[in-house]
Amino acid sequence: MEDPNDDGGYFISKTLDSGYVIAGFIASIDGDVIGNHGNFGSWWIIKIDSVGVLNWQKCLGGSNGETAFQVQEMNNGDFLILGDTWSVDGDVTISGTNGRLWLARTDHSGNILWYS
Repeated sequence: MEDPNDDGGYFISKTLDSGYVIAGFIASIDGDVIGNHGNFGSWWIIKIDSVGVLNWQKCLGGSNGETAFQVQEMNNGDFLILGDTWSVDGDVTISGTNGRLWLARTDHSGNILWYS
């Protein structure tokens, strides 16, 4: 699990609109961060335009901590995100043991469409 004092990006990918999407981990609760789910951090998905201006950001996860390791835009503008989760609450409603992989699909604005 990540240090709760750190924030970090693990993956960046160019988007269809020539911007970028970044997947990582966020423990902060200030600045551009809205919606961090717990003391141990959340997935942080950031969409920026071609010059680095923030389009949107989303924190996804539960109370025990998550890290997003990869994000890829699909042809329709949705995003697939892969990471880990240590939670069984919040956005994470799948059951299982801690430290499991979590796959989610969001729309073009970062809203969860499904996860497994």
